[in-house]
Amino acid sequence: MRILIISAIALLSIPLIILPEDWFGWLILYLALAVPVAYRPLRETRAVLVASLSCVLLFAILAVVNSYFMILPGGGVDASRFLRQATMYSQTSSLPDYHGGSSAFVIYLSTIFSVFGPSSLSAHALSALASSLSLAAFVRLRNLLCGSKQVRPWLIIAFCVLPSALMFRSAVLREAWEGLFFISAVYYLCRLSTKTTSRSWIGFISFGLLGALLHSAFALYLLGSIVVLAMARTFTSDRPVIVRVAQLAAASMAFVPIAIAGISIAERDNRVAAVSEGFRDQSGSPTVPGFGSEGRGDATYATQPGMQGNAGTRVLAGFFYYWAAPLPWQIRGPSDLLVALENLFRVALLISGFFLYRSSSGQQRSTLFISLSSVVLLEMIWSVGTSNWGTAVRHHIPAYGVLLASAIVPVRLRWKVSHEASPKLRLSPVARVIRQQNSAGIPR
Repeated sequence: MRILIISAIALLSIPLIILPEDWFGWLILYLALAVPVAYRPLRETRAVLVASLSCVLLFAILAVVNSYFMILPGGGVDASRFLRQATMYSQTSSLPDYHGGSSAFVIYLSTIFSVFGPSSLSAHALSALASSLSLAAFVRLRNLLCGSKQVRPWLIIAFCVLPSALMFRSAVLREAWEGLFFISAVYYLCRLSTKTTSRSWIGFISFGLLGALLHSAFALYLLGSIVVLAMARTFTSDRPVIVRVAQLAAASMAFVPIAIAGISIAERDNRVAAVSEGFRDQSGSPTVPGFGSEGRGDATYATQPGMQGNAGTRVLAGFFYYWAAPLPWQIRGPSDLLVALENLFRVALLISGFFLYRSSSGQQRSTLFISLSSVVLLEMIWSVGTSNWGTAVRHHIPAYGVLLASAIVPVRLRWKVSHEASPKLRLSPVARVIRQQNSAGIPR
C-alpha cells in the first residue's frame, strides 16, 4: 500500500516538474478529482465512485486539451475574451471596474492570475473544479428532494455528460460557477421550506448573491424566490386561510420588479438581446452579428411568429422558443439537431417533474414545488434576454442540475405506485407513502 501511494504521488508530480509555470492549474485539477473521494455520497458504492471519478476526470482531460492542444467547441469568443482580459489586467497589476455580469468574472480571473501567474490551464482547471463541486451539490439536492441517501451511477453520468453542459462547463465561462451557485441556492431554499434556520438563510442568500455577481438574472431570481417560498409554505401551512393569503399577497409584491424588468427589456431590445456581452456597438447596445458567437448567425428566432407583437406576447413567445428552438424546419446541421434533441430531453424532464409533483405529498410536495418553480422562474428570466438558440443552450446549463434532480424518478415512481406493481420492486420512500395512502383510501 505504501508503495502504491508513493507511486501515485510520483506520477502526479510529473506535470508539476515538466510544466512548472502551470503548477497551480495542476493542483486545482487534483483538487477537483479529490471531491468525489472526499464527499461521502459520491463514494457510497464502488459504481458511484467510479462514475463520479470518471466524469470529473473527463472534465480534467478537457481542461488539458483546451489549454495545450486545441480549443474545443464552446471555448471560443467569450472564453478567449475572458482569458485575454484577465491576463492583461494581471500583468498591469490592476483590476477592471465592476459593472455587473462578465466584469465580475474577469475580476475573479485577474485576481487568480495576479497571485499565481497567468495560465490558461489554471482558468480551465477552475472551471473543472466548479463542475466537480456542482456534481456534489447536485447529489445533495437530489437526495433532499427524493429522500434517498444513495445516488445511482447513471444519474451522475446524466448530469455530467450532457453535450452542451460538458462543452461549456469545461470552458473558461461562467456557466460552471452559475450552476454551482444556483443548485446550492435552491438546496437551501428547499431547506427553508422544511425549517427556518439561520444556516439555511445564510446559505441561500450567500449563493444567490454570488450568482447575482456573475449575472443579473440571479438577482431577479432572488426576488422571485421569495414568492416561490411563500407559495410553498402557504400550501403546507396550518395557519388560517386569511393569514396565508395575506402572506402570499405580501410576498408577491417582490415579483413586480421582475415583471417590470422583463417587459422593459422586451420593449427596449425588441427581443433582440445581447447574445455575447462582447458584441456591442459604440453606444453599448447589443448587436445582431453577435449571434454568430454562440452559433450561426441564422440561429436567431427573433423574427419568428409571436416575437413581433406587444411586450407580453413577445415574453411568452420568447419563453416558448427558448425551450423549443430550433424547431424541426429550422434544423440545418448536426449542431442544430443536437440542440433540438437536448431541448426535447429538457422538456421531457420538466413534464415528468410535474408528474412527480402531482404524485407526491406533504413536505416532499413542498420541496418539489420549490425546485421546479425555481427552474421555470430562472428560465423565464433568461428567456427575456435571449433570441438565439445557440445562446439559449448556454443559459439552460445553470438550471439543468436542479431540473434533473427534480424529475429523474417520476415515470418509475408512477409505475411503482400502481396497484399492479410487482411486490419484488423496491419502493422509494415517497412511493411507499403514496402506496400506503392508496391502500388506506386516504385522499392526497
